[in-house]
Amino acid sequence: MVGVFTMALPGIASAATYAYVNTLGEVSTVTANTWQTAMATAPNIHTHSGVMLLDTQADFDIVGDSI
Repeated sequence: MVGVFTMALPGIASAATYAYVNTLGEVSTVTANTWQTAMATAPNIHTHSGVMLLDTQADFDIVGDSI
């Protein structure tokens, strides 16, 4: 059991938070290991939205804004 957890840890440790615009025009977040995974798994992502890696507190301040 410990071995399985230890092998899964690197995947968890590399997860990052990304922002995207949803279909309602609001900035939302998704957590993923890569930007490609973030794009593929973001719920209700707008057709013309991309993703932006959130690194600093200033980046997180956009979450919840309307576009």
